[in-house]
Amino acid sequence: MIISEKNLEKKLVSSFAYHDAEILKLEESGQDVTILLKDGWVEGQIDQITFSNCKFKCQNDLVGNVIYQLDNICQMGESKWYMSFLVWLEGNTLEKVEVQAENIISKKYQLKDNIETEIKKEDNTVFEEIKKLINKMGITDINDIAKLESEEYKSAERKIWKSRKKYKILNNINNYVLVSEEDLNKEIYGK
Repeated sequence: MIISEKNLEKKLVSSFAYHDAEILKLEESGQDVTILLKDGWVEGQIDQITFSNCKFKCQNDLVGNVIYQLDNICQMGESKWYMSFLVWLEGNTLEKVEVQAENIISKKYQLKDNIETEIKKEDNTVFEEIKKLINKMGITDINDIAKLESEEYKSAERKIWKSRKKYKILNNINNYVLVSEEDLNKEIYGK
């Protein structure tokens, strides 16, 4: 990753874990683009980046894809910004997304406390369902690799994981509270 200006290293937009971050939503409103992404390392954190009056260059639909890494963020003169990141696409190809903007506004959201409790309950439920599946299939030894690798077991386990509500809960911005916001032009230029 290249961060061209020292004064960007401690800014909110540079602190997000872009690697493994899933792009949840991309909205275009006039010349503004807002990206909502699930933080790559911190479960229970959603990051939002708004590029104001920007040129946004990408060839594919980014929603649902995962960011490989932040490639670059730098100043292009007073009140001008350049940012690029690499996104994994189907077929294991990378797309370099490039943005030139007059301003970048970053927001960090944390999961509400009561929602964390709900997720822990959901995790326990899934664990209990997998234990029941193991007992039902007669797996008495965790080293019984043949049964654990059987298509019957894998199919049942996939159904259990898909039925969980956790990911719907984690991907819903209404379950989060805004904890930090930063306007790069105000931070850097006082505008």
